[in-house]
Amino acid sequence: MTDHLTVVDHPLVQHKLSIMRDKATSSASFRRLLHEISQLLAYEITREMEMT
Repeated sequence: MTDHLTVVDHPLVQHKLSIMRDKATSSASFRRLLHEISQLLAYEITREMEMT
């Protein structure tokens, strides 16, 4: 079951998540941070995939 689990403990992702959790974060900043984190997660998930 853990074969499909990817744990991302990158400091940059953690930092962005902490900013997103702050009540003072605006909606626009939240959306921008979410977009940035999704890009970082996509990179982490596909890092070990074989290229053809």
